[in-house]
Amino acid sequence: DWKYEYRREAQQLLPHLFLGPLSSTKNTSFLQQNNITLLLAVRSSMTARARLLGGGGGSGGGGGGSNNKNNIPSRGIDVANNSELISQFQRAQEIIDSHYLRVFQETWMTARGNRNVVPGGKTLLFCESGNERSAVVAAAYIMQHLGGSTVQAIQMVQGRRFCVCFDDAMKWMLTSYEPIWKA
Repeated sequence: DWKYEYRREAQQLLPHLFLGPLSSTKNTSFLQQNNITLLLAVRSSMTARARLLGGGGGSGGGGGGSNNKNNIPSRGIDVANNSELISQFQRAQEIIDSHYLRVFQETWMTARGNRNVVPGGKTLLFCESGNERSAVVAAAYIMQHLGGSTVQAIQMVQGRRFCVCFDDAMKWMLTSYEPIWKA
């Protein structure tokens, strides 16, 4: 059952991917309990220039950073407007996957035989509300990784984070992206 208060928390979409609002990046106990090892902000270019919403390196810079009190590496996907998101779906996937694999390789030897250590990096994907830009990026990521359709990806994201908002333009963007990643 979904409670209204859950909108302020992040939800797990995949074993290595969480989706939530900016406020969830400040919840130290949540980040530690879920072993979050990367914060990935999806934000407007103006927000990035003002250094809001965390996320070290943006689309132009490419670098990473750690500007949070938990010292968790952060990255940013910066777009001037929502219509630019489609051009960043592949980049988001590469950031999430390369982080997962890098941390997996680093923790593999430590994890062998220890069931308490789960190898692989976990990413918290977020925007200000966790309901719009980051939700669309999450849906595109899920489409690619699970091989589903736009409708299936949206349903999966909404099933885990009930408060997400996919307006018609976002749905159209995801529908347009589906044949691109399948090509």
